[in-house]
Amino acid sequence: MRTDVVVIGGGGAGLTAAVRASECGARVVVIDNSAALGGQYFRHSDHTPHHVPERNIFLEWQRRLQSQIDAGRVTYLSRTTVWSVSHDGEGFIVRATKGERDKSEITLRTQRMVIATGAIDRALPYDGWTLPGNYTLGGVQSLIKGHGVVPGSRFVLGGTGPFLLAAAASVIDAGGTVAALVEAHTFTAMSKNPAALWAGRHKIPTAIEYLRKIRKHGTQLITHARVIAVTHDNNMLRSAQVHNRAGVKNIACDAVATGFGFSINLEIPSALGVTLIQTLDGDAAVQVDDWQTTSHPYIFAAGETTGIAGIDAALIEGEIAGVGVARSLQLAVPDVTTQKKVRANLHRFAKFLATSYPLEYQWVSEVADDTVVCRCEEVTAGQLRRSVHERGVADSRSAKLFTRAGMGWCQGRQCARTCSDIVAYETGGASTFSDVAGAAKRTIINPVPLGVIASWKDDAN
Repeated sequence: MRTDVVVIGGGGAGLTAAVRASECGARVVVIDNSAALGGQYFRHSDHTPHHVPERNIFLEWQRRLQSQIDAGRVTYLSRTTVWSVSHDGEGFIVRATKGERDKSEITLRTQRMVIATGAIDRALPYDGWTLPGNYTLGGVQSLIKGHGVVPGSRFVLGGTGPFLLAAAASVIDAGGTVAALVEAHTFTAMSKNPAALWAGRHKIPTAIEYLRKIRKHGTQLITHARVIAVTHDNNMLRSAQVHNRAGVKNIACDAVATGFGFSINLEIPSALGVTLIQTLDGDAAVQVDDWQTTSHPYIFAAGETTGIAGIDAALIEGEIAGVGVARSLQLAVPDVTTQKKVRANLHRFAKFLATSYPLEYQWVSEVADDTVVCRCEEVTAGQLRRSVHERGVADSRSAKLFTRAGMGWCQGRQCARTCSDIVAYETGGASTFSDVAGAAKRTIINPVPLGVIASWKDDAN
């Protein structure tokens, strides 16, 4: 299949990019590994109410995309996973599989690409976190939004940042009980910064509504704290151990969910060799210019791929990227000056959030030696530390070779940053940018059957 533009990702940024590019006259293929458009933020099912402030905005963009699909300018491929991307000087070749069980192979050749692959939760390891009843905040939201399932009755939610409040509101709306919210900083960390409050004024009503709902629900609010362990009985989670400045307390619960920001999905940008930059929280993100163009003039990126800035920024960045890619095809495009100004304001707010809710490096020293860090290969923090002190390991790549951390099914997507932080802490430094960025480089971007690789053809259809 040949097309003008391939948009990888069907979340907010991918959605608006596809609409804008196709409305300008480009032929667009949207590749989405989910069953329906919207990504994590707008995830929903017919069985659950989906209350988010921007819901009506999403429905309007969805309507506009559907009109482009009906007109034959957009092809939407759901449940489709990209496993290889490359460029040959004339264009890009995208290889993917479609379906969940009986996968069919798809090969696309395109002139332009928009990468909007989003991010995943960053969870920190604690004693017992691999046992049943432990989730990420995003995982809980996915079950509630996508399947109408509340994976527990009494929750302890921990982490840092506004997403903690949103996750708690989701659990309460779905009928669950939130026994405690465990915030690593404070719930009003930005309140002392007038500039931050002004930049984020569009989010204040939502935050107030979340807090009102949580307080009315009787949830215990614990600040300057972190979940350090959970207790189990007969393979059932019974309580969470929470450590704050006053000491350690046990809170009865049957589910724990945590989240300390997000890790950006960089496998596709890394495979294409575009330039990455270091973010305020030490992560890596795709570098883009004013038109959301990457270091390659025909590759664009939008949304969390370029840095964590929230759904409002993702929607705007997708618009700009869609117009930018159409502009690069020499199509007539609308003016997006207003969108660029809004994007600048939203990015200022994102920087305030990042500096108000930093992930304190001290957490590394609190992880016990017998705590599993790499769940796929069951590598513990102690094994990583011993690789440094007994084998002279100086970076996470060497630690991976000695311990197999990051060599399992997820290929380090969940643990690479944590392993890097532990090794860096033991060697007296901090995770290097090369360690963080290098962890995303994979020849095979996503796991596929060997038969798919064996049938690899050099030329696209």
